[in-house]
Amino acid sequence: MSRRSPHNERYKKGQTPKGVSKKSAASAKPARKKGKESEKKKSTAAKTAVSYQPDWPEYKAARKKWWIALGAPAILLTLILFVPLDRVQEVVPLDETILFSIQTAMTGITFGLIAFAWWIDIKQLRPMMKAYQAGLSFEEYKAGGTGKSED
Repeated sequence: MSRRSPHNERYKKGQTPKGVSKKSAASAKPARKKGKESEKKKSTAAKTAVSYQPDWPEYKAARKKWWIALGAPAILLTLILFVPLDRVQEVVPLDETILFSIQTAMTGITFGLIAFAWWIDIKQLRPMMKAYQAGLSFEEYKAGGTGKSED
C-alpha cells in the first residue's frame, strides 16, 4: 500500500477551498428506478405430483429383483469384512486355506450380484421408466413402442 504524501494538497488539512468536497463516483451515476413488485403465484407443483416410476407389475418385480441383488452383496460384504477368520475357525474347524477360498468365493459372488443389479437397472428398469414417461402403457411398451412420433 502506498503512503500518503504530505506534499499532496488532497491530504493537507485546512488547505482545501471552502465549500469544495471530494465527489464520489456514486453521485455521478443516475438514480435507479424502483422496480415493479412481482406478483407471487401460488405453486401448483405440490398439487400435481408426477410419478416417474411405472406402477406396472413387471416393473415392480424387476425393482424387487434389483433390491435383492443389491441387498445380498451388502450382507455378504458385511460378513466378509467384519467376521474375522479366527472366529470362524472356532465355530467350524476348517483349514485356513479353505476358509480363505470360501471368503474369495463370497467376494466373487458379491461382485457378480452387483453386476447383475447394474444389468437389471440398465436393461430392464430404465427402458420401462422411459416408456412410462413417454406416456406408453405396458402393452404398448411390450409391443415395441418407443414413445417417439414417426413423421
